Amino acid sequence: MSRFYFDLLIDRRVLSDLGGMSLRYADSAKSVADRLARHLALRRSDLCSRGNWVRVRDQHGEIHRSPIDAGPVVYKH
Repeated sequence: MSRFYFDLLIDRRVLSDLGGMSLRYADSAKSVADRLARHLALRRSDLCSRGNWVRVRDQHGEIHRSPIDAGPVVYKH
């Protein structure tokens, strides 16, 4: 299992996830970030703008960014 961190990039500020989450696959971490970004977009519409992201990183650095926006939901099966 690897540890992944989910940082918030809001208005050019970084709110770092200090604890992280242990997950088996990077794709699982990307999915968590996508769901978190969608949740934030629905609950905090003030965060919906270009440049606000949920960033996923592991021990090597950034691996994914999920934009916080109110765009259409795309479900992967």
